[in-house]
Amino acid sequence: MDIVKKELLMKRKNLSEETGGRKVFKRSEIKQKRILKLREEDKRDSESKLESTMPKPEFGASSSSKANKRRKNVDTLNLPKEEVIRQLRFLKQPVTLFREVRMTGWID
Repeated sequence: MDIVKKELLMKRKNLSEETGGRKVFKRSEIKQKRILKLREEDKRDSESKLESTMPKPEFGASSSSKANKRRKNVDTLNLPKEEVIRQLRFLKQPVTLFREVRMTGWID
């Protein structure tokens, strides 16, 4: 039972440090934090996927040849449709031809 109490105290302490002692939050602040957290997770996921698909860099190669190789690698990727849609929405780019909704409003 003492372990549970210690764990609860640690979580309360961490939460109070993160929030600065605030106990009341606006719903918009909570949503914004959740969105930022999701974006960070998506960014980490996409970076890890790119690292796993990208070949190891060769030493002594020029930067322009490295950029050309990256472009070729991106062009040859075969991603499922859902992944492409998810990444485009992460970049806040329209996915459909008409009436794609962004966070700021409608896009024509």
